[in-house]
Amino acid sequence: MSFLLQQKLFLPLLWFSRSDSWGYSPTDCGTGVHHIFNLLEAQLIANEGKDAFNAIITAAMTAQAGATLAVGVKTKSKKLKALAFPAALSAGLGITEPAIFGVNLRYGKPYLCLVLQLVLLVVG
Repeated sequence: MSFLLQQKLFLPLLWFSRSDSWGYSPTDCGTGVHHIFNLLEAQLIANEGKDAFNAIITAAMTAQAGATLAVGVKTKSKKLKALAFPAALSAGLGITEPAIFGVNLRYGKPYLCLVLQLVLLVVG
């Protein structure tokens, strides 16, 4: 199959199939599936000269940091504050596992809100 046909046929299908699951980007990180994005990004940069996944991944990291920071600000528990603020800082710098497993998944509601936020950001 020619490269031009691959670009015109499969790249839009990739974008369409991925658009409804961008909200699950935090879940990708939580399960370790996010490591495949390195290969996809390298392929996109080599073929297209640009990388659109980086914006989505950055939005997911920022959403994790924001949700964790909101939990830290709203809680009255000193223990949770001591966990949430450093986890929000590390999520803002790109390491989201403490925010995912330490705060957001533990309480559920922050995690669901950030997934909804990401879906609305990408689709809207």
